[in-house]
Amino acid sequence: MKRPHPVPPCETGEGQGGGALLKALRDPLPPRPLAPVSLAPGSGVALRSYLPTAILARLDAGQTGWLAELRLVTVLFLNAVGLDHALPNALDRAQAVLHALQIALYHHEGSVNQFIVDDKDTTLVAALGLPPLAHEDDAARGVQAALAMQDRLH
Repeated sequence: MKRPHPVPPCETGEGQGGGALLKALRDPLPPRPLAPVSLAPGSGVALRSYLPTAILARLDAGQTGWLAELRLVTVLFLNAVGLDHALPNALDRAQAVLHALQIALYHHEGSVNQFIVDDKDTTLVAALGLPPLAHEDDAARGVQAALAMQDRLH
């Protein structure tokens, strides 16, 4: 007697470069609830230093239900080309670049998300529209901030 082949748990196709492409899950596993985290006494104060000020303000106001809100934000990716990380003054130059970019960005009430220095280049990732500095014209502010940052780098 021949046994029927089991139905695979997912539907796949051929992806780029000969890889597999996941198209659908047929019977996904339900999410498991997370176990509550117990903190050592007094550790809450130390953990606060790792949270953004906007989040701390919401926590202090008892507004924990809105911490995962969805909102429109404008994200800027700025690549600072030409910083030679092998030079002796590379750290000072990177600090000067970041400071110049921060001045232009903060003028338009944006926030620095990341400043990445690697073997390829130096990249700033910034956002406009994050609490508590959200505005109806954040997209326009993002364009103005990008132009101001570009001017400062020249």
